[in-house]
Amino acid sequence: MKKGNLQKKLVNYRFNKEKHKDVSKTFINRSIGILLTIITLVFSCSPVFGASGSIFLTGTPSFPVGGETVATSVTLSGTAFVSSDDTPTGETVGIPECAPYSGNGLGRRFPAYGAVYAQVRSSFNGGPESLAAPIDELLTSVPWSVTVNTAGLTPGQLNVMTVDVRDIYSVQCYSDVYGWNTNPILIDSGVNIASTGYSFRYCPTPEACPCDDADGDGYFRFGAIGCISGNDCEPNNAYIHPGATELCDNVNNDCNVGTSDGSGELWFGLSCDGPDSDNCHESQQTCIDGNRICPDSDNNPIDPLVCIDNELNVSLAGDGIGSVDVSPSGDSCGAGCYIYADSTPVVLTATTNDPDYAFDYWSGAGCGTNPVCAFTVSSPLNVIAYFKAIEDSPHTIAAYDHTALISADGILRTWGRNQYGQLGDGGTSNKNLPEPIGSNAWQSIAAGDYHTLAIDSSGNLYAWGYNAFGQLGINSTTDQLEPALVESIHDTWKDVAAGSYHSVALKSDGTVWTWGYNYSGQIGNGTRFTPRLQPVQVGIGYTWKAVAAGGNHTIAIRNDDTLWTWGNNLHGALGDGTFILRLTPVQVGADSWKAVWGGNYHTVALKNDGTLWAWGLNNHGQVGDGSTINRNTPVQVGMDNTWKMASAGASHTIAIKNSGTLWAWGYGTYGQLGLGTWENNRPTPVQVGTNTAWAEVAAGSFHSIGLQSDGSLWAWGYNGYGQLGDGTTNFNSLSPILILP
Repeated sequence: MKKGNLQKKLVNYRFNKEKHKDVSKTFINRSIGILLTIITLVFSCSPVFGASGSIFLTGTPSFPVGGETVATSVTLSGTAFVSSDDTPTGETVGIPECAPYSGNGLGRRFPAYGAVYAQVRSSFNGGPESLAAPIDELLTSVPWSVTVNTAGLTPGQLNVMTVDVRDIYSVQCYSDVYGWNTNPILIDSGVNIASTGYSFRYCPTPEACPCDDADGDGYFRFGAIGCISGNDCEPNNAYIHPGATELCDNVNNDCNVGTSDGSGELWFGLSCDGPDSDNCHESQQTCIDGNRICPDSDNNPIDPLVCIDNELNVSLAGDGIGSVDVSPSGDSCGAGCYIYADSTPVVLTATTNDPDYAFDYWSGAGCGTNPVCAFTVSSPLNVIAYFKAIEDSPHTIAAYDHTALISADGILRTWGRNQYGQLGDGGTSNKNLPEPIGSNAWQSIAAGDYHTLAIDSSGNLYAWGYNAFGQLGINSTTDQLEPALVESIHDTWKDVAAGSYHSVALKSDGTVWTWGYNYSGQIGNGTRFTPRLQPVQVGIGYTWKAVAAGGNHTIAIRNDDTLWTWGNNLHGALGDGTFILRLTPVQVGADSWKAVWGGNYHTVALKNDGTLWAWGLNNHGQVGDGSTINRNTPVQVGMDNTWKMASAGASHTIAIKNSGTLWAWGYGTYGQLGLGTWENNRPTPVQVGTNTAWAEVAAGSFHSIGLQSDGSLWAWGYNGYGQLGDGTTNFNSLSPILILP
């Protein structure tokens, strides 16, 4: 037959489209099995194009990955099929190689029978063709394979692999002299009788091949056959988020397979009448989102809606309180009330941005003094958080070589060293257990080296202990073994602090008064050397809100939040940038300060922004800046702005953060840092244990004490005088031990 006739017959071949559909389905089904590979190559199978005849192709991509390594290649493989009745037989093909031959009497040649063979070829991204399988008769299947190295592929770029079956026919010529030619001649018809296109993107990361985000959570689902439409929830795939907020939109937004949603179905147990802009149902006045309730009191689905979380902040609103109303039903809940499903757990946290106030206690939910209040809603409640002014917060614990505590009932207890009567019990014997002092109700306490100061609930100031320099303020130098009244012409006392041998106190009218030892000018009235046996006013013409005393220096904060210091400055404890002692108050920088504490030769202060600063002697790292270099200007302690309070001892510092955690740094040889080990120097803050209930701390000479929010007292460090209060004098504690429940 002629070449044109063969081509015509091939053109008339019937292409089996149904068989190709089955092949495409097989390809898709096999591909789904590799959706969850860590490195994914995304394929989409295109329809067979430009084909005629009953020849068709199958193909399945494979992914050689190991562990979490990137796939190094993509392999397409499959088989080309053809029916046996499609092979042309009994016809001749006229070609030049079989033209009549003459000469030398050898006779002539003439056309012979032809047969069709298959050749599978491939091309990549429009490039040159290459052989994908050996030539074979179409009487059998032809296996084919194409491999692409991914090293040269651009992530996310669309790649196209074309696989063709080419029509090749083989011809044998016959000569009346030589017979059949034993070497068939292969003729390329140039016609692709079956062709399949495979398009794919190389996706080493999900960002390389973005797909539609069906549930709106910022993530999407992709796989071996391309982007998967519809719900993209897949908890087992690290690239896919567990879901977004559930909506009434016939989509499983939150990926909760146990919850039916969508129009006409159930959504969190409620009838879903259709999607609303505020996510509520037309038939419901509230819509539930987990433990949250979204009020829609006017039943208007167009209104914007803000859901109420079951974890709420209760902030200071005025008059020292903040409050919240909660209820398990709307019937007993007024404006601003939070409505929850019955038995919903609720967590309230007391907060304030006012630096002059701190949380005090709760009422209405039985949560006491813990700033985090957790309870279950079962009835309407009005929960109130009470806050107290910082300047009104009393010092209820104090320490040096002796220890003092004012319990919640106003009882004063002292223990430890008593050489000069500083315990106030009428004697001079050391005590290793807390013992009550006097019958007054007390509100604030301070401990010097060998003397003690306290303010009772009526605002009267008392002093006792060592008095060689007039530090008791009673116009004498006689030691006092019991509390002695410090006379005040008018006004009551508000706060008090004790240095080594001098004292400073704040009256309720905002004036500051000092007395006692004055060798370094720590009295602050412009003089030195001469002790003052009675209180002397300092900083006349200004009002003050806080006072503190170091060993031989004094610190105070004015009502305008400026910080002032005076007295000994040998190691920079005044923080004014010099090492010169000051006989009158000098301002430290221009910042706003909240509270201050004095150590022997260093100072610690808290700014209104919650950052903690320190300066002065730093030989043991007590400043906390990571060095042992003395500082004569404030340096920040760490980078936190969440500090609540601190206390400065002889050579160490302890502090509490807003989280209720306890931190310590500086000298720790006697265990006064509470870290459980014998530490020499710790120049940066280290957390003491994991407790988050610390409320107040005091640093002594070589021991420390702390109060927790439940009122329990803890102590640690040196115990040579019984100052820990555990009934012993020969056991130093390296970590906090319980003294009083």
